[in-house]
Amino acid sequence: MMSEIERARSVAGAADLTLRIESEEVAGGTRLRFELHSGTGRVPYTRHRLQGDLILGPGKLETYFESRLLLFHGLDGREHVAKATPGRFERELAGLGRELYREVFPEALQRAYEEVRDKITTLQIVSDEPWIPWELVKPYGETFDDDFLCCQFELVRWLAGRTTPASDLGADEIGLSRLGVIETGSVAGAPALLRAEGERRFFTELAGRHGGVEAKILASARFEEVEELLSRGGCGVLHFVGHGSFEGEDPNASLFQLAEGRHLRPRDLYGLIENRLRRDRPLVFFNSCAGSRLALGLTRLGGWVPLFLQTCGCGAFLGPMWEVRDSLAVLFATGFYNALEAGATVARAARQARLALREKYPSSTAWLAYQVYAHPGAHLRLGLGPSPLSIPEARWRPDFSPPGALLRAEYGVVPFHGREEELVGLTDWCGDGSLAAVRLYTGAGGMGKTRLSLELCQRLRNAGWETGLYSDEPGAELSAARHLQALLAKDKPVLAVVDYAERRRDLLIPLVRVMDRLERGKVRLILLARGSYGWWDALQTEGDGVGDFLSGPASRWWTLQPLANGLAERRASYLAALSAFAGHLHKPLPEEEPPDLSAGFYQRVLYLHMQALAALEDKPLRERDDLLDYILRREQRFWQKLAAERAIPAILVEGIGRAMAVFNSWAGARDEEHAIAVLDRLRLFQDQPRAVKVQVARLLRDTYPGDRWIEPMLPDLLGEHHTRREMQKDPGELLDFIGPA
Repeated sequence: MMSEIERARSVAGAADLTLRIESEEVAGGTRLRFELHSGTGRVPYTRHRLQGDLILGPGKLETYFESRLLLFHGLDGREHVAKATPGRFERELAGLGRELYREVFPEALQRAYEEVRDKITTLQIVSDEPWIPWELVKPYGETFDDDFLCCQFELVRWLAGRTTPASDLGADEIGLSRLGVIETGSVAGAPALLRAEGERRFFTELAGRHGGVEAKILASARFEEVEELLSRGGCGVLHFVGHGSFEGEDPNASLFQLAEGRHLRPRDLYGLIENRLRRDRPLVFFNSCAGSRLALGLTRLGGWVPLFLQTCGCGAFLGPMWEVRDSLAVLFATGFYNALEAGATVARAARQARLALREKYPSSTAWLAYQVYAHPGAHLRLGLGPSPLSIPEARWRPDFSPPGALLRAEYGVVPFHGREEELVGLTDWCGDGSLAAVRLYTGAGGMGKTRLSLELCQRLRNAGWETGLYSDEPGAELSAARHLQALLAKDKPVLAVVDYAERRRDLLIPLVRVMDRLERGKVRLILLARGSYGWWDALQTEGDGVGDFLSGPASRWWTLQPLANGLAERRASYLAALSAFAGHLHKPLPEEEPPDLSAGFYQRVLYLHMQALAALEDKPLRERDDLLDYILRREQRFWQKLAAERAIPAILVEGIGRAMAVFNSWAGARDEEHAIAVLDRLRLFQDQPRAVKVQVARLLRDTYPGDRWIEPMLPDLLGEHHTRREMQKDPGELLDFIGPA
């Protein structure tokens, strides 16, 4: 039974109420469907779909909401009216907000709002429509007249649909050891931007107050400087300040003014910064005219918001819907960052900045202009930077996730089971009085090493530890030891897991060196590997204290025993997987008894889960390779479906399989050009135009995302089996790749 403390931790950072809006084109225009969900339990909604949709008339959406934005912005230019007639400005503003409430809140949503309005603090809106300015909605009724939504609540947005591999609701912790400030270039005939000077001074002072924070400021930024800053990465905050314009007809051509007469557009950055920013997950503040506006592009939403959130996987985005005067833009930005520095969440900091700006300048709409896209609990962690440790938060989604993801440890589709005693033992080990300790766990692929480690990480993180797996991205080892030292200096206990430890020597040596010299704090390091082979012995002979530590009493080597030795345990694990898969795939449980599970390969729990998946589709199999072939065919059908949707010739699906065999052996692809270079060398792609190769590379990136631009096929057993099958088809071509690897 979950304790009150555990329950509180499980909902920490969740929104009191999430409003999800789905849009659909219908004959009468656009239908909006509304769903309510409470992540904290403060209101009684769990995936509650409201009765009654909203139909927006054809051809009116862009023009209607564009006119409303112009009206809100236009009031800013009538301050003399507000001064001459007390209250008129506020009345006009309120009237526009109330009109929006009646227009975009259907009756069912209005009734729900009246029930929860005094019970919630944080409100999250997740939507796939680009038109409605939800911030400007001002609810009212017979017995109440509330503030605008963005002032009444700590309001955040997010984009519906596929966003990032880790989560579709953003990052809840934004590490800040480095911030990048990109200032606009000069524009002929335009006055100098006062906000640039004011914000530059603020960020310099902010970095000065925190010794672990570096400020990289590009004054009158050149295109090459921006390109280098974004490609290099490492920034927890990216702040753009300057002149810009929104292009509604082609949102990816929206402009941000740079020096020397050049501009930065969303389309300039596609393929350049995606993988780098996906690891950093920075907060992006685009303090430029209409920086948060978005519109439908050729096939999807376009503009700065979807570029940074959906394509690059950033953790948060702020920007105004219309032009804001320099002096007010500086005040909002500095108020926002000051609140973040004091420990407020992004949502709370934005609301505090709005209210402070409105109090000081009531006859302005600047405080209404900003939209905030973020996780409800997103906050800054000053001085530590993006953590190289993470717990994958992948969520299996039938439309986007490859079928094999159902079997992956980080997706957690099958509930943790069967290793409770080992989990208790590991928890006790973490809680003992020693400063630093290491455990090496070895075992064949599919034994459950990663699943056990992730469960331990999640439980200790809920108890206040810094936990997670170290990134496998090249270069991660450079920051890992430094980051560990920073955590220990703040008395933060650390549990770190290194998967594929046999190939992470460059990461392990500096980590163990820090642990050997530890005088305070607590560190636990878990290493996962198929076997010791000789790499473990080599580490134990390393100098500078590393070998002595790994050979001493603080280090233990464990061989992970099978989860299911007996038939009863195997049956229990099989049935747990069967039930979980049936729920995710919306299939009925089969009436037949479980198949014979006595074969030796069922000691690996992964094969039990594969058999459950096959039985759910009425295809129980007896041999190990038959199971692997069955799962692999499901993966291949997924490639065929995606290829058809993206108009990739069907004949190239076989080439997709060949390419994945290479990426399985090379631990993935580091970027788009690396992936295309592999396709260039495969016979099926050599006569194809580059545009087709780009499409294939991006299909694989979308299917297998992660630290690398393209990850290997997982689970490992599936990827290895796939590569073996491709080698059997034509070993000569693949040996050129796989032999050196």
